[in-house]
Amino acid sequence: MRLSYRTLQLTLSEPFATHKEVKPAKVPNILVTLEWEGLRGEGIAVPAKDYGMSDASLVAALDRFSPVLARSSPFTLEQTVAELVGLAGDQPSAVAAVDMALHDLLGKAAKLPLFKLLGLEGLPLAATGLTLGLMTADAAREKARRLSAWPMLKLKLGQVPDFAAVEAVREVYAGAIAVDGNGAWSADEAVRVAERLAHSSVVLLEQPVAPGAVEQLRYVRERSPIPIVADEDCTGPESVVRLAGCVDGVNIKLLKAGGLRRAMRMILLARSLGMKVMLGCKIESTLSITAMAHLAGLADWSDLNGHLLVADDPFQGMRLEAGRMTLPDAAPGLGVHAVAGR
Repeated sequence: MRLSYRTLQLTLSEPFATHKEVKPAKVPNILVTLEWEGLRGEGIAVPAKDYGMSDASLVAALDRFSPVLARSSPFTLEQTVAELVGLAGDQPSAVAAVDMALHDLLGKAAKLPLFKLLGLEGLPLAATGLTLGLMTADAAREKARRLSAWPMLKLKLGQVPDFAAVEAVREVYAGAIAVDGNGAWSADEAVRVAERLAHSSVVLLEQPVAPGAVEQLRYVRERSPIPIVADEDCTGPESVVRLAGCVDGVNIKLLKAGGLRRAMRMILLARSLGMKVMLGCKIESTLSITAMAHLAGLADWSDLNGHLLVADDPFQGMRLEAGRMTLPDAAPGLGVHAVAGR
C-alpha cells in the first residue's frame, strides 16, 4: 500500500472555549490516504496538544509507518495496526488515521458499508448530544432554547464552575444535561460540584479531576450523586482496565484509542467490566466523525458533533439531525466523499 498525507486547515464557524484554551480560528486535521489495488482509503489524524500530539509529531510518526504499509494490505489489518502501535510511541492519532483508511479499504474491497462488514447492522444508534463551550448563563439559555430538539447537551465548566449557566439551561431545556470539567477541580471540589449539579438533574459528570490519578476518580465516584465518566484518563485498552471501579463510564475517542480496531476492543472491555460507553471526538472533519459513527450501535452515549463547528468541512458522510444519526449505507467502506470545491 502507498501512504500519502496532507494537512487540512478547518475554519471554525464560531469561537469555542474550555477552561484550558480558546480554540484558534483554524484547526488542523491531517488527511491520510492509502492506495491499494486501485482503491483509496482515507483517515484523519487530529493534532491534540493536550495529549502531546502536534502536526510535526504526527507527520514524523506517519513517515515511520511507510515501510510497514508498503508490505501490508487491508487483509492484514490486525497485524498491521499492532506493528504501527509499536512504532507510533505516544502518537496514537497517527495510528488512528491509518486504521480508518484500512477499514475504509476493507469495506471497499468487500463492497460493504463498514457497519455492515462489522456485523453491526440493526443495532440502534446511540443518539448524539451537542457540546456547548464556556459561555455566560444568558448565552447558554439562548443556545439551549434553540437546541430543544436535541436529546442531550453537554456543558463545559471552568475552574470556578458557573452553576448559573447549568441552571439557565435547565430552565428552558427538558433533555439530558451532561457536564464536562476537563480536569478542572480537586477531588473534594469535584464532589461539591457533583452535589450541586444533581439539583439540576445532570445525568453525568465527565473528567472532573486532572488525568493521571485514577484513585481520585474513584474517590469522587464513591461520593458523587451522579455518574462519573473518564475522558482524558481513558486512552488505550490498558487504561480501561485501570479505570475499572473508579468510574461509571468511559469516553472513547479514535485519536486517543489508536483507531477503530482498538476502540472496539475498549468498548468490549468496558462492557465486561461494568462500565458504560460514550463515543467522543475533538473538532474534526466529517470523515473521522463518520468513522466513529459506524460503532455507535455499541455505545450508550454519543458525543459525535465536532464537525458541526467546522464552516468549511471538506467531506460529507453520516447525517445528523437533532442528535439522530444516519449512517451512509449506499457506499462501501466509511461511506465518505469529498465536497466539490473544498
